[in-house]
Amino acid sequence: MDINITTLSKNKNVILNIALILAAFIVAFNIYGKKAVELRSLKEKKEMELKKNKVVEDISQLEGKLNKYKELFSKKDPTVIMNNISDIAGSAGIKINSIKPIGEKKEGSYIEIPFELIINARSFHVLGEFISKIESHNDLFTVEMANIAPDVEKNELIVNLVIYSKAVTD
Repeated sequence: MDINITTLSKNKNVILNIALILAAFIVAFNIYGKKAVELRSLKEKKEMELKKNKVVEDISQLEGKLNKYKELFSKKDPTVIMNNISDIAGSAGIKINSIKPIGEKKEGSYIEIPFELIINARSFHVLGEFISKIESHNDLFTVEMANIAPDVEKNELIVNLVIYSKAVTD
């Protein structure tokens, strides 16, 4: 026993250092394990936040587009609409005899404003060009009715049209 005690006493500093190193290693390993779990959790949260940011960005872009469409299809003053129709008619070679709003109708999330027009067209081709320009205009127009009769004296067509202007309500 004496030998073991003397050996221990000689190597007590070495044994103590080894014990301290083992204790430090165990503490460091525990700290590393906890930090690794925290790091994984933070990475998952970061990924989730990046996905949320992407969704928010997409929503923001869609809101911008929606606002542009609302602006484009917003309700306009009937006088402005009639001026637009007159401009289109002039560019197509159509003579407008009369144009009048019939009355506003609310249909769900949009408003329809019908206009009755009596026009003169030199030919079906000119009439077709006018209707094509109306229905492809930036404002939302649809031709809902057309009655066509010949004017033999003037060699023209007399056309009674009902054109709807449609706008989104808020």
